[in-house]
Amino acid sequence: MNCSNCNQIVNGGKFCENCGAPLAVSEAAATQELPHSSTVSQQNKQLETAKKMSKLYLGYFLSVLKKPYVNASKLGHDQFINGLITMILYSLIIPFMFYLGIDRFSGLFSDSPFLDIVVKPTLGYAVFLLLIATYSFISIKLGQVNVDYKVVVARFGAFLVPFVAIFALAFIMSILKIDWYAILLLFGIIGSIFTVPPFVVSSFKKENPNGVDTVYGTLIVYVLTSITLVIMSKILLSMIGEIIENFIGSLLF
Repeated sequence: MNCSNCNQIVNGGKFCENCGAPLAVSEAAATQELPHSSTVSQQNKQLETAKKMSKLYLGYFLSVLKKPYVNASKLGHDQFINGLITMILYSLIIPFMFYLGIDRFSGLFSDSPFLDIVVKPTLGYAVFLLLIATYSFISIKLGQVNVDYKVVVARFGAFLVPFVAIFALAFIMSILKIDWYAILLLFGIIGSIFTVPPFVVSSFKKENPNGVDTVYGTLIVYVLTSITLVIMSKILLSMIGEIIENFIGSLLF
C-alpha cells in the first residue's frame, strides 16, 4: 500500500513510516477485505452452480423415471454427464449399504474400512458398467448404425435410472430394518444387467438392413457381460475374503 502524501510504500498501520501522515482507512480496509470478499464471492458462485446442477439432474432423473424407454431413447451426447452420474450412483449405493452395516466394527480393521468396502467396490462396479456400455456400443456398431460413444453411455445411464430408484428404496428399507430390501437389491442387480443392454441396443433404429441383427447383437453383449461378470466376481470375492481375514485377524490378535 502507498502513502497518499509521499507515495512511500508502507506495510500497514495507521500512519506513514516516512512522513507520519495518517493513512486512509479506506485504502487499508480495501487492501485487507478484497481477498476475503473475492473468496466469499467465489464460494457463493460454486454453491449456486452446485445447486443448479442438482436441480437439473433431479429434473432429468424424474423425467426418465416417469417414462424410461420413451425419454431415454431420445437422449443424445448432451446427457453424457448425467449418464455418468447415474452410473456412479448405481455403483455407490450397494457398497455404501454394506459399509453402514458393518460400520460399528470399523475399529477392528487394520486399514480404512471405507476404502476397502466403499471406494474399491464402487470403482469396480463403475468399470463393470462402463464395460457393458462399451459392449453395447460395439454391438450397435456391428449393426452398422452410425452412433457416438457418448450417446450410448448417456442412454445406458438413463436406462439405469429405474434401478437406481429401486436401490434407493432398498437403502431406505435397510435403514428401517425391513428385511425385504435384499430382494429389491437382487432384483435391481439382475434386472439391470439383463434388461439395460437390449434396451440400449434397440433404442437405436437400424436404417441399414446390413450388419448384425439386434437380437444377435444383444446376445453378443450377454456373452461378453457374462465373461466379465465371472472375472470381476472373482476379484470382488477376493476383496471380500481379504476384508474377512482382516476382521478375523483383528479379533484373534
